[in-house]
Amino acid sequence: MISLSHLISTFSTRTGTSVRKEYLRCQLIRHLKKVIRTILKGQSLLTTFPDPVQLATMQAMQRVVLLNRDLFTDLAQIQKDKATGKSFNEAYCREVLSSKEMRTCYDLYVELMFGTGEIRPGELCGRLKQYCCRAQRHGQDCKERWEGLRRYVREEMMRELGLATERESV
Repeated sequence: MISLSHLISTFSTRTGTSVRKEYLRCQLIRHLKKVIRTILKGQSLLTTFPDPVQLATMQAMQRVVLLNRDLFTDLAQIQKDKATGKSFNEAYCREVLSSKEMRTCYDLYVELMFGTGEIRPGELCGRLKQYCCRAQRHGQDCKERWEGLRRYVREEMMRELGLATERESV
């Protein structure tokens, strides 16, 4: 069995370059911040996550963000990242995900991105802009790799950062 951290490099970007941990973290945190800004603007998440099965998760995420509006307004600023020129290294990601509220939001976000049921590789390739293969139809190998990536971003990545995902009552 391939290690979860090595699994990341088996995925590729649109240009065919192997995905690295920093790229994955960057992509996840940037998209999470975009989703948070969407919530703060009062816009619907249904355009980003159209699956009605995800409605309860979307509502839970909205509650966490709106109940902690000041915290998330500060965390979701684009200019803050650009002004500091920070890379998405472990220290930066640990800082962004340091609050319990943000870790709760991250956990809900991962659930929205990957779902809780059966993995759908085609949807994930489109949503995450990372590719398990270039095939039109994805096989069991693709599903297993995406399942591994889901485990990595939910569990292993957080352990590497010295953090645990936790969901507060929402």
